[in-house]
Amino acid sequence: MTTLTATTVSPREARTPAPTIDIAGVDWPLYKLQAVLIGIMAAVLVGALTQSGELTAWTLALGTSAAWWIRRSAHARRTRA
Repeated sequence: MTTLTATTVSPREARTPAPTIDIAGVDWPLYKLQAVLIGIMAAVLVGALTQSGELTAWTLALGTSAAWWIRRSAHARRTRA
């Protein structure tokens, strides 16, 4: 039986880690915390203005997801450049 072993560096390992913040002994990437805070602020604002639970939930989900991916891709672009 022949075994081929090759070592490669994947693009994932070559990236620099995202800046982190320590919360209760766990390092959280900064872009994740920013996304969660943006989502909560948007939900509170929409909830206060519309009094609609459904619209508030959609705003929280969409705002958090959008902020998460935008901040994550911005960090990835900075580390590649």
